[in-house]
Amino acid sequence: MVFGRIPQALLIVVLLLSCIAPSQAGEQKKVLVVESYHADYAWDMSFMRGIRKGLGDVAELYSFQMNTKRLPRDRFPARAEAAFDYYKQLKPDLVMLADDNAASLLGRRFVAERIPLVYLGINGNPRNYGLHNAPNVLGVLERPLVKRSVMLLSTLSPEIRRMLILFDDSTTSFEIANTQLSGETEFTLYAVECEFVRATFYKNWKQLVLESKQNGYDAILLGTYHTLLGDSSDVVHEDEAIKWLNANSPVPLFALWDFSIGKGKAAAGFMLRGEDQGYAAAMLAKSFFSGTQETTKLITIDPSLVFSRSEMERWHLNADSLSNRKIVWVD
Repeated sequence: MVFGRIPQALLIVVLLLSCIAPSQAGEQKKVLVVESYHADYAWDMSFMRGIRKGLGDVAELYSFQMNTKRLPRDRFPARAEAAFDYYKQLKPDLVMLADDNAASLLGRRFVAERIPLVYLGINGNPRNYGLHNAPNVLGVLERPLVKRSVMLLSTLSPEIRRMLILFDDSTTSFEIANTQLSGETEFTLYAVECEFVRATFYKNWKQLVLESKQNGYDAILLGTYHTLLGDSSDVVHEDEAIKWLNANSPVPLFALWDFSIGKGKAAAGFMLRGEDQGYAAAMLAKSFFSGTQETTKLITIDPSLVFSRSEMERWHLNADSLSNRKIVWVD
């Protein structure tokens, strides 16, 4: 089992791959990426960029979108069956499973197929998906750094002493609550009181935001917001949700994913980027193709600090306290 350090240990993988014979390296492989979500979701677009960057010279990429951010849960098994049918028709050389829903619904089936399998974006325990210690499996864990984010982001202003950690009610939020927070919903970190809240309905999510300041919160740390249900029980588009949040929040906004940061979004975040996840997964796929997967050891992905110039200025925040760290600036 391989988990994600870029760039240190990843360099070892790259060096190993550079030793592949030219004739072997020139063979185009078929790679199927089973996406839990949809092709125009910012996270999927990001990790697919990383996969293409890493595999574009050696593989033909195919994808299947399960669309589980938008479809009701009772339709997930049918989408998993359709993905497996596509796999059988395509006959790829390697399969990638992106995110928890694909892993939970298809992990054991692909392990049983004995096909080389790489997973990425997993928030849950791979053991629960039948991926632990399987000889044909390598993977990259996704671990949004909730507690470390609270520690770092609270230093941006002395006024931040209470933080609302706000998620939708999705598989991702469930796994983060269990794996990172051990089910705790209220805790204190570095003198900052935190409350972890999951909302199913858009109207309740908006109410939590509008009442955040009067309820004593000094900032919101935004998680996923992509399965919020509107009045008609349809999923509210993520662009609508983040636009409303930026326009209506009475307190500064931080985030755990890079797609939520920028002008008209959140001000800052300490996060793992989808593109880094995809590139790391691509390197693991290459190790299968070169036969070096047994020598591929630990690969962990270094998180990035991302700041929005416009939103930091809007909330009168500065990054002086974190100037000794690598910072990615966006508009």
